[in-house]
Amino acid sequence: IGMQRPSVRSFWKIPLLNRGLSPVKSEDPKVDELIRRCVHEKKTLTATFTYDALKLADVVVVDVQCDYLKEELGNVRNGQADMAALEQSLEIIAEHIRPDALVLIETTVAPGTTEQVAYPIMRKVFRRRGIETDPLLAHSYERVMPGRQYVDSIRNFWRVCSGINDEARDRVVRFLSDVLNVEDYPLTVLDRPIESETAKIVENSFRATILAFLHEWSLFAERNGVDLIKVIEAIKVRPTHSNIIFPGPGIGGYCLPKDGGLGIWAYRHLHGFDDDIFRITPTAIDINDTRALHAAQLVRDALRNMGRPVAAAEVLVLGASYREDVGDTRYSGSELLVRRLAEMGAEPRVHDPYVDHWWEFEKQDEYPSPEYSWKRFFRNQEKLKDLRV
Repeated sequence: IGMQRPSVRSFWKIPLLNRGLSPVKSEDPKVDELIRRCVHEKKTLTATFTYDALKLADVVVVDVQCDYLKEELGNVRNGQADMAALEQSLEIIAEHIRPDALVLIETTVAPGTTEQVAYPIMRKVFRRRGIETDPLLAHSYERVMPGRQYVDSIRNFWRVCSGINDEARDRVVRFLSDVLNVEDYPLTVLDRPIESETAKIVENSFRATILAFLHEWSLFAERNGVDLIKVIEAIKVRPTHSNIIFPGPGIGGYCLPKDGGLGIWAYRHLHGFDDDIFRITPTAIDINDTRALHAAQLVRDALRNMGRPVAAAEVLVLGASYREDVGDTRYSGSELLVRRLAEMGAEPRVHDPYVDHWWEFEKQDEYPSPEYSWKRFFRNQEKLKDLRV
């Protein structure tokens, strides 16, 4: 059973799934085929907004967003975790599930959330219901790579998990072993949920740091006529450096721009430390957050060399999504590029075969969340509400 909160932004997914259609656009043909087969042939998938469906579940997998809201562009320290949707969902789940149901949080959360936020919420609701046993809570973060290998990146990949106690840990291991290829990709079972939560934050912060590191070398290469792509390919031959990656015009997606911020926030607000131990993680995020602005400068300079001011130019941006072969515009570097070009007076045009609506522009006051649109960092943004991809 797929359950979606009856929210204005996401309610449309329910009827789509029930017709056997995927709400996710992907180059991977397995996505559409999997949903079509499960709905129409096997009849093992249905979607609903009815909370009573929770009463039927042996396992509830929670994939509700936990955002990090930045007050400034390029200053991740000045931000806060937004767990309102997650907290509300956990309370609803605790009100409806059977006492022996396992609740598996897959959301990327601030380290400590399962034990210090989720557990107290659910335990309080259980006591209100007259349930004396404690909730069975586990954490296992998503590892997925949207694109051509979407489904296989979930099924055929290593996962990390942990439970709040021995029973929860055993239950989550059994559940994941039933749905994933653990024979070829064994589970890593950690002692406490905070370790699983931290693993996700460190994993993504590491990748963000590599990208930020390459930013300064991309500037060096631009100014000295060096082909950085060839340089990187030459380095990647060495096995110890095979994961070095070119940063591209902007770093986006739902994970890398925010996950390190959740760790920084947790250190102070969940765990109560006042000292400032984080140096590399916030610097990397700040560099990545503003890299797309450099791409806008390159466009301006190229037009100037052609004798055309940017304010009189139409600029075609190829790609709205944060990466190739997916229709996901969340925190896309292309968004910052378009916003800066519009601020400069250009007329952006956008093409992306996987994006029908770029909601961050069409509904600028709602995306990614009310009052936190990136438009607040730029001038001359109102005309972008009419931008069509």
